[in-house]
Amino acid sequence: MAKYIGLSIGPIVRTIQAAKKIREIWAASYVFSYIMKQVIKEFKERADDILLPYIDNDIFEQKRVGIFPDRFIFKSREGDFEKLEQLSKDIIDELAKKYDEKLIDKFRKYFQIYFIEKELTLDKKSEIITEMSSLLDAVEYRQQFLRDAKENIASILAPANTKSFLRKEGGYKERFPCILEVAAKDLADDFSGFKEKSEQDLEDEDILKVIESEKNIKKAHKYIAIVYYDGDNFSSALKELDDTREFSKAIYEFSKKSAKKVEDFGGLMIYASGDDGFFFAPVVRNDKNIFDLIQEIKKSFEENIKKNYPDTSISFGISISYYKYPMNEAVSESMNLLFNKAKKFKEKNAVAFKILKHSGHYFEGVYNQASMEYAKFLEILKSSDENFLSSLIFKTNTLRGLLSSIGADKEKIDSVFDNFFNEGVHISSKSQIDKIKEFYKAIMTSDKYNNFEDKINLFVSSLRFNKFLGEK
Repeated sequence: MAKYIGLSIGPIVRTIQAAKKIREIWAASYVFSYIMKQVIKEFKERADDILLPYIDNDIFEQKRVGIFPDRFIFKSREGDFEKLEQLSKDIIDELAKKYDEKLIDKFRKYFQIYFIEKELTLDKKSEIITEMSSLLDAVEYRQQFLRDAKENIASILAPANTKSFLRKEGGYKERFPCILEVAAKDLADDFSGFKEKSEQDLEDEDILKVIESEKNIKKAHKYIAIVYYDGDNFSSALKELDDTREFSKAIYEFSKKSAKKVEDFGGLMIYASGDDGFFFAPVVRNDKNIFDLIQEIKKSFEENIKKNYPDTSISFGISISYYKYPMNEAVSESMNLLFNKAKKFKEKNAVAFKILKHSGHYFEGVYNQASMEYAKFLEILKSSDENFLSSLIFKTNTLRGLLSSIGADKEKIDSVFDNFFNEGVHISSKSQIDKIKEFYKAIMTSDKYNNFEDKINLFVSSLRFNKFLGEK
């Protein structure tokens, strides 16, 4: 029999949700990756003992993105448990000193590093990971409630400025982007024309002065996409494996490539560790939109993971909100879309989206990414005529009763589209209306939705999103 240690850190979600600016969210996330990096660094020479996460020299060189997960599982040796007790205290104390030595007591209370040691008779590494993960789950449920948590979080987030050690450690020697700087990336790759602020972080008001002088500004340039993603069926795939190292390596490679794709799109990856990730991105970028980026990440997932582990998939939650919308609410909305909509959708492998308009109105939808209706949805997003789509949305809403009565009858759907969408504004957009008609048929014949109302609401929400992409 051998002994194993499982270690977990927190409270991550609570810390992120307390942040109000994008640089604070990055700091709230990256600090936990930094702590885990310092822990694992002490054991990196024992690669054969480490079950989770995948470790090689490359991972310690990664910057800008929180790449270290919140769990660490390894085969223990004599004295490891006691070593971790002292190591945890030393890392937190050293972290506090890098911020401000006066914060040591606060940091000791706030950062929670849990670890347990268990003797197991299991042989398969996958079974060991499953058992230790289950034990860590139980430990995390008993996390302490801290009365002065808000005060401690403020201390953690306050040094998220240009000169903080965490920014330098994370590779952010330059300015850190604000929300509007990411959202409006389509209008300017570089907003560094502020000489008086060249070494300071810009605020949304600084960017607003620039982009509002642009003739080609769209509504979408003032909206930010916040995306959470998470792997599906990973626990099941893990159970089938004798050796988990290749699986872990595939996940790590996917995380690195996903972060690069987000950066190339003009977004900001907050963390990409394990099978989950979290990032901010523009809604529109050159001739692409946020769903094009999602497709790129999904493609990377298929190339790095799914090809060897075919039962796995990946789901997304996309919250799109006005740049002034409360940050913690927008972040929470993205998490809710992932875990309560996409992950609970039929067969998972889903993408759930919600657009929270500046007016207070919203529209939303959820798709299975392998479905015909999703493929048709992506197709119609390639062209956007605001006037035509406004007319089509209005007409669809007035015809709800008729559309409900014909259901999924394709011939009758053809007749309705031919008879009611034949005015001038429609005729001039014949190719697009044909695509939308096929999109409508795909939704109406889908077995992924419970009733007509769910289907028609998804259809209208999808058209409204398409319209939103082109609105000036």
